[in-house]
Amino acid sequence: MIKHIKDSYIGLKREEKDGSYFCIPEVTQFPIFINSTAYQIFMLSDNNTTEGIIEEMQKRYPKISRKRLEKDVTDILWYLYNIGIVTKPDVIKEKKLDKLQPK
Repeated sequence: MIKHIKDSYIGLKREEKDGSYFCIPEVTQFPIFINSTAYQIFMLSDNNTTEGIIEEMQKRYPKISRKRLEKDVTDILWYLYNIGIVTKPDVIKEKKLDKLQPK
């Protein structure tokens, strides 16, 4: 379960004129701008799982492949974790390819 880290950022909910969102993570103290997709994922992340976020994004963007959404969501969650505004994302279990399995 992913959670927002209380008081870890300033101004994330302020949309800029170009559609980005302004944030000053407590960890870095430097301003960061995130795009609207990253903001949507951030807003979905509190008390949710990576899988739950992917499912919601798939509803919002049905033309984007599941594989692409998995990569984008996990990359953004790790970014949000690294700047210190969400807890460590849960891991998506990936299917292992048969040809890589020892026989």
